Amino acid sequence: MAKTRDVAVFSTFCQSHARDVAFHAATGLLRAVFGIGVVDLDTARGRVRDLLPDAEPEDLHLLDDLLGISATDSGPSNIDADARRRRLMRLVKSVALARVAPTVYVIEDAH
Repeated sequence: MAKTRDVAVFSTFCQSHARDVAFHAATGLLRAVFGIGVVDLDTARGRVRDLLPDAEPEDLHLLDDLLGISATDSGPSNIDADARRRRLMRLVKSVALARVAPTVYVIEDAH
């Protein structure tokens, strides 16, 4: 119904075997929002940067890691887990707030 009214709909689902993986459901939803489900890594990183042109490079590195699109030559980021969570949440919030059109986010089997 929402799509017939020009409302963007992004969805993901939870998997029971991944319930202990931090941000697993959020990662699926973000991959849908960025439109990087079946594209190569360079294209995926480009789409993320197009939607977040003002993001800090370190924050983009964290997001790339979360989304599974990090460049193969980029090493792991040495950042406290709580700081990582805060920075990622700030980025996710900025993406959500940047949308001016009505949007529906669906997470199936969230429990």
